[in-house]
Amino acid sequence: MNMATDKDDVVIVRATIDLGHHFGLKVVAEGVEDLKTKKMLSTFNCDLAQGYHISRPLPTVEITRWLRKYHNRITNVLR
Repeated sequence: MNMATDKDDVVIVRATIDLGHHFGLKVVAEGVEDLKTKKMLSTFNCDLAQGYHISRPLPTVEITRWLRKYHNRITNVLR
């Protein structure tokens, strides 16, 4: 959560992503709350992300509308 300001967190996040990839897994970052964090995760080759920077929680009725509008944003969230 503090990887934008804490070097130790950066090391842990990068190592976790590398470990997941080593085991053939896709890695999802949770709690992405700002663009700086999203960009850092992208440079670490993180596969997916979720958090307030991408979208606040939505009621069921609104999620379909959101998915249609932001399809490219969610499929390419870390690119």
